[in-house]
Amino acid sequence: MVSKIKLEEVFSSRGATNVIRLLIKREEINVTALCRLTGLSHKQVEKYLKRLVNYGLVKEKRFGKIRIFALNNDNKYVSLLREFVKNWESQAFRQ
Repeated sequence: MVSKIKLEEVFSSRGATNVIRLLIKREEINVTALCRLTGLSHKQVEKYLKRLVNYGLVKEKRFGKIRIFALNNDNKYVSLLREFVKNWESQAFRQ
């Protein structure tokens, strides 16, 4: 069951925002890579991913013990997230 999306929880912290940004940039990524690239603990990354999966923004693929996460392009909010992050980052570079 997909939970109602709460914007303040999606962008609840710098760590959560970094996880989203990396998912947008990488298309698919595993937890270990997210931990390495964000500097967050496995537990923190898992918490953010679980929330995003519950919202239906992210989907998980399993290959044995390997878990790969990707944005769920079937969710109408994913394109909005992509556009928001793209616009935000392009504005940040201009300043």
